Amino acid sequence: MAAKVQGSASSSPNDKIWDGLFPVEYTPWPWPGFFFNPESRYISEKVGGSMIFPKEFYFVRHGQTDRNLLDGMTDEEHPVDMSLNHTGMSQAKAIAPIIASLPIQTVCSSPVKRVQQTKEIIAPKEPPHHVIPDLGECSTKIWNQMYSLGMYSPPPPDGEIRLFMDRVRSGINQALSFPGPILVVAHGGVHWALCCLMGIENRTWALENCGVVHFSTNSTGKWTARSLI
Repeated sequence: MAAKVQGSASSSPNDKIWDGLFPVEYTPWPWPGFFFNPESRYISEKVGGSMIFPKEFYFVRHGQTDRNLLDGMTDEEHPVDMSLNHTGMSQAKAIAPIIASLPIQTVCSSPVKRVQQTKEIIAPKEPPHHVIPDLGECSTKIWNQMYSLGMYSPPPPDGEIRLFMDRVRSGINQALSFPGPILVVAHGGVHWALCCLMGIENRTWALENCGVVHFSTNSTGKWTARSLI
């Protein structure tokens, strides 16, 4: 039995939400060597740890909210129901032509309101849309811990940061199971986690609001990230 995809009353009509259900036994994934690990709930390699499926995708961080104006100045959580502010709306409209020029076949996004608002402005309406909860943002505490570790640091072996990164890995692999190229609309913490998991070098892991990044692998299989704005 494959993992289940359902419609969501809280998402837009053409969205589908990944509910995270996994089979009791290990079940082959469409990619050679990948299996569901029902004990951890994450997609893992058949042998030795886990990885991100090597398939290109485009990533956009949501537009600005009033809470973003306080980044670095408060430990308060970012409310999940907070809307984009006027600047955030303008940022999303400004990158819409860039997104329209990309060969997007599937749109995947975090369920959080600020992401959904950004997606509705920038994403093409024709491709299928999927809401993936595992692409949701981390807590302020985890973000501060990741930031303290610094860019180019390896993923920690355990702890809250590792649990978040494992969730992000699961979320991006769910997204990459769909036809590509894929547009992922999510969060700054998710982008940081992806860069860490992929070992991205020579590029900042902190992404500005409505930053647009193209992730792909080179001829040696190494992940690269290129800003499109």
